[in-house]
Amino acid sequence: MVDKMCDISQLQSLLGLTKRDANLSGEKVHMCDKVKWIKVTEVGSYDYRHSFNDNEPWKTVSLVKAGSHSLSSVDGSCIANIPVLPVSARAVK
Repeated sequence: MVDKMCDISQLQSLLGLTKRDANLSGEKVHMCDKVKWIKVTEVGSYDYRHSFNDNEPWKTVSLVKAGSHSLSSVDGSCIANIPVLPVSARAVK
């Protein structure tokens, strides 16, 4: 099991991701209070709705930093270089 664990603390910067509080239209995303439905169709962004109504349009939030490369072309080499850290026996229980 230890060989399956790795430190992902640098993954955000390796992939060029950032936390966004607003959608592409500039509206603030109230994740805890109003978002009812989330879907991910593309790496680096997600769509959400405030209700389960099929007529409500999806709103999109991009997690990719401006000027960063497209995540659809990530080949996984940056993930392969993340060091595997030893995990204590207590953490695996």
